[in-house]
Amino acid sequence: MVEILNDGSRDEYLQFFGENFIRYFYRYGFNKILRVAGRNLRDFLFAIDQLHDSNRFTFPQMQHPLFHVTEENENGVILNYKSVRYGLAHFAIGGLKAAASLLFNEKDLDVTIQHDLSNNQYSDIVFCVHFDNKKYEVKRLFNVPSLPPVKSKTFFRIFPFSILMDSTLRIHRFGKNIQKAFPDDIPLIGRPLDEVFRLIRPDIHVEWDKVLSYSRHMVFLMESRLPLRAGSSGKIQLQGQMKYLEYENMLWFLCHPVLGSANDMISAGLHLNDLNLFDNTSDILITGMVEILNDGSRDEYLQFFGENFIRYFYRYGFNKILRVAGRNLRDFLFAIDQLHDSNRFTFPQMQHPLFHVTEENENGVILNYKSVRYGLAHFAIGGLKAAASLLFNENDLDVTIQHDLSNNQYSDIVFCVHFDNKKHEVKRLFNVPSLPPVKSKTFFRIFPFSILMDSTLRIHRFGKNIQKAFPDDIPLIGRPLDEVFRLIRPDIHVEWDKVLSYSRHMVFLMESRLPLRSGSSGKIQLQGQMKYLEYENMLWFLCHPVLGSANDMISAGLHLNDLNLFDNTSDILITGIQQEHELEITKYKQHVWMKKEPDLRHKLNVCHEKNQALLHSTMPKHITLLLQSGLQGNSICECQPFVTIMFIDVMDMKTLSDHLDAAHTITCLNEIIILFDTIADKFDVFKVEIKADGSYMLVSGIHDQSHLVQEQNRSQILSNISINEEEKFNKNSSGLNPTEIIAELSLEFLHASEHIHNPITNKPFHLKLGFHSGTAIGGIVGTRNYQYCLFGDTVSIASQITATCEIGRIHLSQMAYSHLVAGNCFKIEYRGQVDIKGSGPTDTYWLTGLNEKSCTTKINKNQTVFKCPFSIQNLVLK
Repeated sequence: MVEILNDGSRDEYLQFFGENFIRYFYRYGFNKILRVAGRNLRDFLFAIDQLHDSNRFTFPQMQHPLFHVTEENENGVILNYKSVRYGLAHFAIGGLKAAASLLFNEKDLDVTIQHDLSNNQYSDIVFCVHFDNKKYEVKRLFNVPSLPPVKSKTFFRIFPFSILMDSTLRIHRFGKNIQKAFPDDIPLIGRPLDEVFRLIRPDIHVEWDKVLSYSRHMVFLMESRLPLRAGSSGKIQLQGQMKYLEYENMLWFLCHPVLGSANDMISAGLHLNDLNLFDNTSDILITGMVEILNDGSRDEYLQFFGENFIRYFYRYGFNKILRVAGRNLRDFLFAIDQLHDSNRFTFPQMQHPLFHVTEENENGVILNYKSVRYGLAHFAIGGLKAAASLLFNENDLDVTIQHDLSNNQYSDIVFCVHFDNKKHEVKRLFNVPSLPPVKSKTFFRIFPFSILMDSTLRIHRFGKNIQKAFPDDIPLIGRPLDEVFRLIRPDIHVEWDKVLSYSRHMVFLMESRLPLRSGSSGKIQLQGQMKYLEYENMLWFLCHPVLGSANDMISAGLHLNDLNLFDNTSDILITGIQQEHELEITKYKQHVWMKKEPDLRHKLNVCHEKNQALLHSTMPKHITLLLQSGLQGNSICECQPFVTIMFIDVMDMKTLSDHLDAAHTITCLNEIIILFDTIADKFDVFKVEIKADGSYMLVSGIHDQSHLVQEQNRSQILSNISINEEEKFNKNSSGLNPTEIIAELSLEFLHASEHIHNPITNKPFHLKLGFHSGTAIGGIVGTRNYQYCLFGDTVSIASQITATCEIGRIHLSQMAYSHLVAGNCFKIEYRGQVDIKGSGPTDTYWLTGLNEKSCTTKINKNQTVFKCPFSIQNLVLK
């Protein structure tokens, strides 16, 4: 930045940031990912798009640009760059230059813009990349024997998702699993590809020349347009490569479905057996199981799974880790424990077994296997065989069990591994010049955490940083090692012969026993290798502290300048500190949210209560509980053996709508309904609906009659109701029958209506009130907006009773009268017979008031305040 800030242009800035973007990723762990993209610069340029695509799971939100080589010659390539971001061409140039320099030592790569077809929203740039491309020509080093042609039927069996297209890009043939995804009545053969699938990547028009041009090194991604067998909302995505069939002048799309989860598979209408056999790991297991299921033993199963365990890890990115474990099979067997230990940060919860070579000769080695898991010896044998085959081409490695010292809780097996060990002897190919001896002082400066022990395993000398960890008044020299440190790994007694036996290729881990300078609770762990000094008959423990976080360093009383300069302890620690800082920020945010939790919980409870109240206002309480328990709405249907249904007709609705606008009409109607709701809330009744003509429908006597829920489930549902809620539900403490409740309520309505006047006539609203008792059917109707409805003759008769009523009076049927007269609480007059549709002439009655001699409650006739006879509460009318 210092070099270009004075007179740098925008393009120079962009190129500078592009170079450093690649250098940053190269430096912080992505160098291997970049290196595997190509053996040389030409291959790398062809594979950039594939490299981006392979990281889609690591960076699922990344919208990467497209890089496509359209031409090449001995002087370089023509590279087409496309992106949904505008104006980053020089950023891309910087990235290309940095990649060429870091990966292939191509300094000062010449990249120029040949054409710029971009607009303000999209980048479409043609780069000319100049470099020596002659030495990357492909040379055939051997003759390929001619093979018989493969039948197309066989080919489509191997690639069940492939699509064959002619030069007009119409589908000529396809794999059987393509047809499985689409309905049988949708023909695909002969249809244009663009009609069946939408091309997602590359972002080009579906034309023969363009598809052919992009086919060489571009990964294609398509998504179905037509409805699938699984449903119209389903989609299937296919990803793969276009292959040009020169003799047929056709394109073959070799692809596989893109499935990130089981939901994607369900959406595409596919099953596991529809997937490519060569494209998943289960084929290895299935093939092997077929071979051994007939007469295989437990040991054969374990060996089989052990082999495939290693093959799985080898196939999915761990092949390099396995390969660096040794140059040959002998070295690999000596280094297995070190290999496990090096992965402790990748798999911190792993409890790996111990593998220790105790003897070796020209015919193989004796390998000691120990594990806290019991019974997995043949699993380990399978793993050894697979590693020998994959890494060193040692097929059919002979591994036998020489001794089994295991018990039910611990495995201790001695394997005899037979292989040709002669050719792996180390041969000196040149003379090493003699060097002067290294002074012990210099050695301890290089290894400040090392410990020198004599043949009795007493500490003879130690590095200066060991002493820094312990207090000055605690002497260490001359003390037994086992008194100062506890040996964690390997799990052996601290004896000279055993330590010496395990010292050759075993990673040792020890933890301090004595109090440290930082405090009695502090601990320091040391990890490293024991080296035997033959001339002195001593052991030198070359080690480093195990520090996973800043807390570990504080506990050990160490600082950064105490750490070894040549190992990665400080790097790991700094990474851990950064993660620890991020964790502290996360904890702080969590603490802030926890402080807000009571207030949020209170708001949640308030909203819940409001939602419950709203839900209870739309349907009976027991119905809401059934719905909340997960019962389907349309499955709720119940017979109510005895209910009383009342209608209130507001006769002034037509007058209001004729003389007032819509807003004022609704305002007036709202005042009436609010009054009715306020009164009805004091009684054990349920408001069923308000009809378009302004009539108000109520019912009393609705109880839980549904028999579709088992009694056990019903009791569990109802047990969720708190005591307070039950008290709220119980509004009929006097034990009145439904008809008596409606009778009292109708009188309340009639008296309350005197206080609300029609704004047109300036007189009280004209009301008709009527009710009838009987049976009814109740249930939920509809699937979008749930509504509880009542059906039956009782509803119809109650409506007719109200319709034949006189204004300002309360009309009741013979059935309702029979349930009121026994209590002798009401004043009732005989009206006479009324013709009811479906029933003929029927006796009906007028309800005129309360019988004060028989009732303990009476209506307060005050014009502004009156007492509700059942709730014993004052109702204030405004």
